[in-house]
Amino acid sequence: MMVKAQEQSSQSSKMNTGQSADDGSKDLQPRWRKRNSYYYNWLDKIYKFIVRPNSRVLHIGCECGDLLAAVKPSYGVGVDADAESVN
Repeated sequence: MMVKAQEQSSQSSKMNTGQSADDGSKDLQPRWRKRNSYYYNWLDKIYKFIVRPNSRVLHIGCECGDLLAAVKPSYGVGVDADAESVN
């Protein structure tokens, strides 16, 4: 009974994120960013305005770290729950 509940919770968490471990979502990330480049460039501009260059930055949920790199920190740490998405 307990194992079944754990399986259901892991399945529901995959459904909530819209991804599964085997769907190849890591391969889609560069295409997605290119396709939505206006949005990601806009985010870069906002964060560059808010975060001063050479600051120390902790980015939770950094994915591939592009936004962290854009703000040019003196020391930057990116943390993400999905170890495969972090370069």
